[in-house]
Amino acid sequence: GINVVVGVDCGCRFWHILGAIILIALLIPLIYIYIYIKSPPTLIEHFP
Repeated sequence: GINVVVGVDCGCRFWHILGAIILIALLIPLIYIYIYIKSPPTLIEHFP
């Protein structure tokens, strides 16, 4: 139910969700930096 999503019934689940969000938030900029470093500037200009 909704309690499982919110994490009211289990604090463990809340921390797992929070940790996943933090990991994703940290990985996204790293992926962009990796693409920026590996790609020539001409390709970057054509990114949407």
